[in-house]
Amino acid sequence: MADASLSDSSPHRASWTPRLGIAISLAVLGLGALLGFLVFAFRSSLIEARKGELERVVTIAARAIDPVVVDCRNGVIDRRAALATIGGELRSLARLGSDTTNYMFVIDYDGKDLEGPVLRAVESYPEPGATTSGLSPIAGLLIASARNGGGFVEYSVPLASGASWRKLSFVRGFDDLGFLIGTGFYMADLDRYALAHTLPAIFVAVVLAAVAVGLVFLTLRPFYLVYGRLRAGFSTMSADPGNSQPVSVEGFRSGSEPRVLLEDYNKMVERVVAYEGERSRAESLLLRDNDEKKVLLQEIHHRVKNNLQVIVSLLNLQAGSKSHEGCRSCIGEATGRIRSMATIHEILYESGDFSSLDFAAYTERIARTAAQTADVRCSLDLNLEPLHIGLEQAVPCGLIISEALTNALKYGRDGEGRVRVSMRLAGEKERIVVEVSDSGPGFPPDFEKPGGRGLGRTLMVSLAEQARGEIHFENRGGASVRLVVRRG
Repeated sequence: MADASLSDSSPHRASWTPRLGIAISLAVLGLGALLGFLVFAFRSSLIEARKGELERVVTIAARAIDPVVVDCRNGVIDRRAALATIGGELRSLARLGSDTTNYMFVIDYDGKDLEGPVLRAVESYPEPGATTSGLSPIAGLLIASARNGGGFVEYSVPLASGASWRKLSFVRGFDDLGFLIGTGFYMADLDRYALAHTLPAIFVAVVLAAVAVGLVFLTLRPFYLVYGRLRAGFSTMSADPGNSQPVSVEGFRSGSEPRVLLEDYNKMVERVVAYEGERSRAESLLLRDNDEKKVLLQEIHHRVKNNLQVIVSLLNLQAGSKSHEGCRSCIGEATGRIRSMATIHEILYESGDFSSLDFAAYTERIARTAAQTADVRCSLDLNLEPLHIGLEQAVPCGLIISEALTNALKYGRDGEGRVRVSMRLAGEKERIVVEVSDSGPGFPPDFEKPGGRGLGRTLMVSLAEQARGEIHFENRGGASVRLVVRRG
């Protein structure tokens, strides 16, 4: 294991910082949105409460002045006296307490401000009875609402300072006497009230949120540090397990959960490195053993091929010493069979693949060797499809092909004394087909009979069974041997 250890100096060490910052920022934004919603909801509830209060105050004022209005309608007092009396009644309702001001007002349908002491102080209205040139926009809104049965009216009030305040008023009209009464409140007053009552709650919420965020930060920060170190460690492990490095446990209290996680990871690293070392050594030994066995098998096949070649040479010498043609022919057939087996070992030695044999190359080499050693003029027509077969099938199939070639070269002469041999090798889905044909007179009639025509036929039939196949002898413009072998 490497001596170095991964610590916060890793390229991944700072990845936790922006992520934790983003998480905290999102939490703060969510808290701000929640507080904003709560403030908005509190302000909306205050508006609804104040609207209800406005309606109640106007209703109370209407009941208070109702005797005066009845007397005016009955002619007991005239309109001017009635309005003066009404103004006095409303003046007593202008203030309901030290912190609540109801801006009561009485406005003539001609636009005259008949009563409104608080309004004049705040909005710089003219004195009672004063007229203005034309109907003001605010008075027009209020009068129009009163003529339509009364209700709430929201509008902007220009101040002497040049600014303007939003105001919400509730009015009720007395059409037969030609005036309206009403009261209202400024949104600025309500906002100040809402802010004054929500600031403490907001402050407490912010302090609690800050404490919670701090606790979360202090709680999660060690685990984010652990995450960064483990991420760097696993990155190294995935790239090269055998070169995995332990991570640093510095900065964490002994026995703490983050330190235990890092220590467990380091134990895992030790086991991974040990396992990778053992696996690497075992793999090296296996490769070396395979190489040794491969060399040994190559040497075995090479020696077997050489020994078979020596046997072929001895048989050729023996045949040369014999004067009897039949004896030389028998020895020649035997050497052909031995040569076909030697060819297998030669191809295996050259290829280095001992699990299967290139059957097309093997068949071609057998055919060309047989043609070269034959004492007759011959031509080969080879149509060989590349395919591989196992060794347990290659030997019997090779002997069958050698035997068929020997028969073709021996008995397949045409009228000109030449031998034309055609060979076809094809691999189908579940079987292999080998066909050897010549241009001679074909098989005699008794060739297919059991026990007929000597050793060659008997040997090919026996070898076909050994190779888990079937062999057929046919006359098609000459003798044709067709071998069908199941794959595997």
